[in-house]
Amino acid sequence: MEVIQVGEYKFDALNSCLSKDEQVIPLDPRLLTLLTFFVENPNRIITRDELQLAIWQNVIVTDNAINKLVANLRKLFCDDAKNPQYVKTIPKQGYVFIAQISAIEPKIETPEPIPKRTEVTNQVQLVSSRTHTPYFVAFFTVMILVLGYIALYSSSASVFGDSAALSRFYGGKGSPIVTQDGETLLFLNHRQQGTGLWQTAVNAGNATLPKEIKGLPSFGELLFADSSKLMYRVKAPECGWYVSDLNLNASTVSADSTLLTSCNTLKIHWSLYLPTQNRLFALGHDKHHEHRNTLFSATVGESLQALNIELSDKWRMVSLDTYQDANKLLITTISIDGKTAVFEYQIDQSILTPVVELDFFSHHVIWDQAREGLVYTTPAPDSKLVRMDLTSREQTLLSSSSERLCCTIARHPNGVDYIYLSSDKNIDVKWLKTNYWLDNSSVIDSNPALAHTKEGHYFLSNRAGLTQLYFQSPNSPAALVPLLDDYYMIEKMALSNNDEFILLSESHRLLLSNLNERNSLQSIFLDGYIDHIQWLTNTLFSVSMTYQNQRYVEVYNSNLQRIARLEAPWRQVLADPANDNWYYFVDSKRDLYRMPTDRIFTTPSVDTGEYVGNLPMYSKLKVDNNILYLVSEFGETLSRYNVNGDIFQPLSEEPLNAYLGFDVKEDTVIFAGKETFRSQIYRTIAR
Repeated sequence: MEVIQVGEYKFDALNSCLSKDEQVIPLDPRLLTLLTFFVENPNRIITRDELQLAIWQNVIVTDNAINKLVANLRKLFCDDAKNPQYVKTIPKQGYVFIAQISAIEPKIETPEPIPKRTEVTNQVQLVSSRTHTPYFVAFFTVMILVLGYIALYSSSASVFGDSAALSRFYGGKGSPIVTQDGETLLFLNHRQQGTGLWQTAVNAGNATLPKEIKGLPSFGELLFADSSKLMYRVKAPECGWYVSDLNLNASTVSADSTLLTSCNTLKIHWSLYLPTQNRLFALGHDKHHEHRNTLFSATVGESLQALNIELSDKWRMVSLDTYQDANKLLITTISIDGKTAVFEYQIDQSILTPVVELDFFSHHVIWDQAREGLVYTTPAPDSKLVRMDLTSREQTLLSSSSERLCCTIARHPNGVDYIYLSSDKNIDVKWLKTNYWLDNSSVIDSNPALAHTKEGHYFLSNRAGLTQLYFQSPNSPAALVPLLDDYYMIEKMALSNNDEFILLSESHRLLLSNLNERNSLQSIFLDGYIDHIQWLTNTLFSVSMTYQNQRYVEVYNSNLQRIARLEAPWRQVLADPANDNWYYFVDSKRDLYRMPTDRIFTTPSVDTGEYVGNLPMYSKLKVDNNILYLVSEFGETLSRYNVNGDIFQPLSEEPLNAYLGFDVKEDTVIFAGKETFRSQIYRTIAR
């Protein structure tokens, strides 16, 4: 292609550059291909599929990769997407190259006449030539060697920037591992209905779509797989690491499993398997030491043993990495002030050495392919996959995304690329019916609770990087309520009827604070998992628990003292703030009973309770003004039932998206619903 005029620029495809006003702008290979394709196809809609075929040779890449490439081309042209002069976006269709294009006539220069050579001139030239020949030869020899070295170095160095999606379907992706032969990627897909095991080809561009592997109903973490065996961890009924027969051709895993090592009473957050040593490593803790992980190890088949690691209380271990023949672990830790520290642990000598500290959260840091650097993700909104050289501390961009990249990274078996995950949730607080403006962030705002004595609502948000409590009054911005002074994983929240106390829960811990008193946060750990929390009075609340497959209810006061325990069949106790004469009890069959409030301190039974009705499967319940509000099992609908007197009557059912909590006051419903949720598995494509 000859040099052509493109708008105000000259495009020289042969020399891979643009130029304007004698300023040369080099083009990398992908930008060159994109611009060439645009120039050859002006003034028509070019679809994303066409660009994918022309530029990536049909390798499936993310929409973000295409968007970024087009944006980079616009940037070179100083083009405004809102008022384009070069590339125009056609929503939901593609792009049109609208720049004026014309050929540039080459300049034909008349050569200057060659002067006549005299004998003297020739003699001088010959002497000069003979004099400098050795220098020219030496110079060109050196240049050839230098250029050869550069060419060799350039050919071996990989250029990153592109990525390809290995999954494109709904659900939260996690725990990616590659089979021992390097051909298949296994990963978990989490949905509200359960967790599934999936497989796909590890190399991008393969026409085979991901397949679900049928068999076991639930997995907690994948550790190792070859052509016939799968090693994994499950949380229940017995926490432990298991192995099952795997058939990738049939996409099945055997329901028969063998327990290798038990988790006992620990809660495990991360584990890995080192095949060369047949050894497990795990980060976990007793359920009474939430988020203070200990490093455990065991030869497969034996019991876990805690390893002695001297680590400052500032840091909390969150993830591990190793490689096949390693005698080292890479331990990622995080702190309450939003930093990450990476340590190297020498297994045989029990020596912990600091490696690097980052000024942001990165939940999984791994060694790079050459073990000469680290690979990690940076926080949203401009989330990136980055490599840091451990010698120079220089950083190299491997991939970038408009999605939040988190929380697991793996080395690709080709020895160059990396596999990584996105987990991008935007959960907003919403009204079921229009009410005052809500101050939502672009991250996770959850567990709204309507105030009883004033207008406004409390909610949880991680907009500041850590989960914090906020309060918003009508038509005002949300204000931070200084309460949480540590790293918590809050799952539920409830507000007392007089707005004095806020109750929070993690999986195994209750946290209670008096909103009128600073530094009043107190907490206790509980045996079992916390399913529901509900205020009964201004000072009493109920906690629904599950422990070793047994369900029961405990009642606590505002000093976190347990004052009652209701054994099976009871699974939940609720109160109506508008009626202090009754409590509502739900049993294991989801039968609803009504009893006087003092019955909670005795031994309530189905024989002494007033039967109200049977409830459908649900995830959340509230009672307000003699109306029962029931959120369906997966949060899709809200149903109302009249529970006044002897009547149990369905009143209405309407769509809802109560993903992370809801509340109601005088039939005003507020809830936390998913605005967006993107989670996929990607791989880098190095060139």
